[in-house]
Amino acid sequence: MEKKYTIDLHMHSTLSDGNESPCQVVDTAARVGLKKICITDHDGIHKNYDKVREYAKTKGVEVLPFSGTEVNTLYYDGLKPLLSVHMLVFGDDEKLRDERFISM
Repeated sequence: MEKKYTIDLHMHSTLSDGNESPCQVVDTAARVGLKKICITDHDGIHKNYDKVREYAKTKGVEVLPFSGTEVNTLYYDGLKPLLSVHMLVFGDDEKLRDERFISM
């Protein structure tokens, strides 16, 4: 029996190198049957996903309540870079909105 996954934690929008706006990402997710997603654009966390989350609800998709980003870094052997590595990093949206965090 083939398993069908209904969550994707690695999606890009036009806020980095994707081809779709965040709302279009939601449309695509709904079309292919995803129920939960996290938009993980490159090298930045975008805190204003409230409107996208509201839009997603109308499509039967949940944009997860944490932010994500894909960080580009290098893997080294001593001082010599061996390869480029991409890592997914996730953060708690509530903590990102905390004034103590913002003022750092």
